[in-house]
Amino acid sequence: MPAWSERIEEGEEARLEALAGRLRAVQERAASGGRPGRALHLKPIAAAEGRLEVGEVPDGLRVGIFASPGAFRCWVRASNGSGGRRSDAVPDVRGLAVKVLGVPGDKLIPALIDAKTQDFLTIANEVTPFRSAEEFVTVIEAGAGSALGLVFRLLWALGPSRAMSLLRDLQRELGVELAHWLDRPYYSALPIRWGEQAVKVAWFPVHVPDADHPMDRARHDHYGPDFATRLRAGDLVLALKVQRFVDEATTPIEDPTVRWTTPWEQVATLTLPRQDLDDERGRRLSSLVEELSFDPWHAPTDFRPLGQLMRARNVAYRESGLARGARGEPDGTEVEELG
Repeated sequence: MPAWSERIEEGEEARLEALAGRLRAVQERAASGGRPGRALHLKPIAAAEGRLEVGEVPDGLRVGIFASPGAFRCWVRASNGSGGRRSDAVPDVRGLAVKVLGVPGDKLIPALIDAKTQDFLTIANEVTPFRSAEEFVTVIEAGAGSALGLVFRLLWALGPSRAMSLLRDLQRELGVELAHWLDRPYYSALPIRWGEQAVKVAWFPVHVPDADHPMDRARHDHYGPDFATRLRAGDLVLALKVQRFVDEATTPIEDPTVRWTTPWEQVATLTLPRQDLDDERGRRLSSLVEELSFDPWHAPTDFRPLGQLMRARNVAYRESGLARGARGEPDGTEVEELG
């Protein structure tokens, strides 16, 4: 079996705590005296109910809920990645977060060891241009001001060569206009443990219903209504696939800028059944999902996130959740609230 490993430098824990503090400061400044919202992925696009179905899983990947056939209720949140509520026309990270309910086993976060959830956080980009958590937070801080100021702040913080390279990468990765929210796969971009394996995961669209009218891109919020229109028309189906680590040269754990090229292997199917996101139940679900936190560290111990950027999320996501008073992990009673 390939031998993967993490590279944790001395003093990393303290540095990641400091970076989480800087990110929380951005979150609190954006609140303008009110209750803070999410530090990132603030703007919701849609919230929907789904069902994750596990069938036959390839050898070496039968771990946790993927060890045997079964079905699990899910809640899905689509979102724009920035810490603001900008127009959908503005280039941004597009996110898809899935919370699987009723997941057995001890969880990674000690305070949530008995939680019954597992989260998968993905974006519409296969890799991230950030080499480290330090670069990521620096860009978030720089982007909190004006667009022109962003360039000068990055030049100052990263130096001309790295700043311009990163800006080119960001423009290429974020500047792609989506035909609709699920016209492409959504990737973890960062690795996680999968039993004894290390993998990256992604949701691949299998069936997306047609909309009954063209998307109105002149609207400030156009992706959400289009998503809702498609779900009113029929079931939406995604395949959950993973690609395995093979060696540090081609599938590095600590370098998030490298695109892995190992084959994608299917482990489950996610179906968002036909539903009305705008009816009473849909609105209640949307409110509930907005109160929740989504975190790759909401996972069983066999699915530990890997790499420095993932370790940084372990600190930063909980700091962000505490700052905004996020709701605790679902325990099953929430289904009654939805009616």
